[in-house]
Amino acid sequence: MRTIVFIILLGLAGRSSGLLGDQSSDDYYSTSKQSPKFKNFFYREYNTEAEQIKTPSFQEDNEYVYNYDAQVENGLLSSVDLTETKEESQQQAITRIQSQIKMYFSSERRGQLCMTQLKFGQFNDLKQMESQQCCDPMQMFEPIKIPQETRQKLELCCQFDYVDGMVVRIQFDKQDVSWSENIKRGVLNMLQMNLRQNNGQMDNEGGNKNVDRLAHGFTVPEITVEGECQTSYTINKGSMQCQENQQPCSFNITKSINFKKCSKIADLTNGFQTEQPQLKCSQCPVNEEVKEGSEEQDGTGENQCADCDTRELNENMVLDRQTIMRAMVKCGTEQKQQNNNCPNCCQLDNSEMISNYIYKNTKIESEGPYGSALRTKTCARLSLATVQTVQKPAPLAATSENDETLLYSNEWGMACRRFYMYGDEEFPDANSSPYKMPNVEQATQALQAIVQSTSDHHHGIKTKHTINLNRLVDKLRMCRYEDLKQIEQNAKNQNGEKSQKTATDVFVDSLATCGTRNCVKLLAEIIENEEVDENKAAFAINQLKNLPIPSNSILKQVKQLCQNVNVQNKPTVRQAAWLTFGALVNELCQHKSRKMMETSQDISKSIQEQCTDDKKEEYKRTLMEQYNQATTIYDKVLALSALGNAGIDTTTPYIDQIINDKSQHFIIRVKAIDALRRLYTKQPRTIQQILLPIFLNNREDTSVRSFGLSTLLRTQPEPSVVDQIFYAMRQEPNKRVKAYTYQTMKLIAESKNPADQQM
Repeated sequence: MRTIVFIILLGLAGRSSGLLGDQSSDDYYSTSKQSPKFKNFFYREYNTEAEQIKTPSFQEDNEYVYNYDAQVENGLLSSVDLTETKEESQQQAITRIQSQIKMYFSSERRGQLCMTQLKFGQFNDLKQMESQQCCDPMQMFEPIKIPQETRQKLELCCQFDYVDGMVVRIQFDKQDVSWSENIKRGVLNMLQMNLRQNNGQMDNEGGNKNVDRLAHGFTVPEITVEGECQTSYTINKGSMQCQENQQPCSFNITKSINFKKCSKIADLTNGFQTEQPQLKCSQCPVNEEVKEGSEEQDGTGENQCADCDTRELNENMVLDRQTIMRAMVKCGTEQKQQNNNCPNCCQLDNSEMISNYIYKNTKIESEGPYGSALRTKTCARLSLATVQTVQKPAPLAATSENDETLLYSNEWGMACRRFYMYGDEEFPDANSSPYKMPNVEQATQALQAIVQSTSDHHHGIKTKHTINLNRLVDKLRMCRYEDLKQIEQNAKNQNGEKSQKTATDVFVDSLATCGTRNCVKLLAEIIENEEVDENKAAFAINQLKNLPIPSNSILKQVKQLCQNVNVQNKPTVRQAAWLTFGALVNELCQHKSRKMMETSQDISKSIQEQCTDDKKEEYKRTLMEQYNQATTIYDKVLALSALGNAGIDTTTPYIDQIINDKSQHFIIRVKAIDALRRLYTKQPRTIQQILLPIFLNNREDTSVRSFGLSTLLRTQPEPSVVDQIFYAMRQEPNKRVKAYTYQTMKLIAESKNPADQQM
């Protein structure tokens, strides 16, 4: 179509001025002054939107100096008023950074970025009102003196390629570290403007006769610091008169990220992920290609996965996020320094990026849509100060050969995670540890402060002293095994027997809350050596269910603790140990965590390999051996409870045998049915096939039938299964089973639970 239009234009122009190809573009526009309609037609219909909008560019041998301001603000969203305006708590914790950004371009494509004149500030107090500006004035912050080593890392330069408004390749200094690189990524992220839409988008816009010539938008996939997501652009151009006069027009750009459509998200997830997605969506594949293939195989228009987006579902459950960027691009004479070689070029004058992250409160009784939720607001502004030509540029920094992207790098965070998971096994010496701080001294000080606070019987423990417990746990997580042993010895060296006992108890509780491999190893040794009483040991073991990052190495320590002779001789400790072991197996192998890791670009590298098929089989054998070796009802119930906590899908056939073994006590059979509780969403049909015959058999034990029905209904059975239950209820001779079935079905019918309503 464009070729036909161009040929027609050639014919029209040839009637008065010969071939268009013999004239320059300036001569052409000068001969067209008497026919503005024709010029308008050519400019609007032949030029695409991408040709009318010029991407910002940087000129060779020029140095661009930008002022950079950024801050991160944390606070609570306490409530929502009648006007739906969020009222924030006055208590805010804010970190502020200010810097001068120098960018030198050795060519129009290749640039170097350096951060200079760094200033940091902090604020943790009552904030009177919400500022209308992006960043609060630097004067309101308490200055922070950062170590010289930290400043030197931040001042290391990086090189990058800037092509058509995109940062396509980054090379950092060889001595730079990941946290410093991420700060520089944040600055480069504010330069990126993907104004070159693909041809399909331009064709769609060109076919719309109602397109606003002063503003238009498009959506493209784009890599930013936060992930690889669909990004929507809206461009507000200069006045219509500016365009009709063929002048270079300045314009504003607004871009927003759709986090529900991302192929990668730079997220980190710690601890238990216990929220279960809707049953119909839990079995749907995350990969779009697999999903499309399943729809084709289904052969019908009604596919239960058609409306499911597992990543979107997980996102809505955990975090509400929003990122918007606004930028001003100035062209022609409006630039800071106009380039004579390119009078129509454009340059980035300023850009501002605001991100809001709201961690939702899961409590139903919390008021408002967010309740008492935590909000993190980040804001950054980049504004052009000067542009000057550099006659003798400084030599470029020596960079690594690895090409990086804008995507957030969590290399240091991953090292910390591996330290949590493997401890001294992977970091055998102090130099290899990601933590270099004097943790022993600081942890001992925090422990002593807690012990001293307990000695004040009149006032009790003050609120500020609880901070010391968090501080102690944080320091313990950074410690190597030898450091932990030294802290334990310091706890035993307290003055007075009572202070020693208090220090030991606090230290044991802190080890359990710490939950790293080194902490679990030392805690297991303390319990095995009977250095604490039975109740304290059981309580500490139960605390291990809240591990920050479980691993096979940690489970190995817990397994050895379960099989220890001293633990086996103490029923309370043994029960806590086996139940905790089963819960940790489930946390390591559960379906939802592994799916979430597939969408995170970093954590999958070290976590996905944890629960391999071989390891899962090993854990299953350990739990089944515990059941087979049991000689009493209590021991068998304990083994089945641990097996149920583990929720291993391959144990279903063995549990089925126990359920149908009528020689077993009915309590054991009921507990075997309960062991299926973590498999409701993974194997609903298998559970129905096991339990429906149990319920329909009139000769079965009443308790087994009733509990089997309760478990069966939690799998959200199909209407055909529900019909069989109703039919059996009408024909049921056992009054207890009939009454229980009627009451259960009535409660489900009246339930406000969405899952029950769907069934």
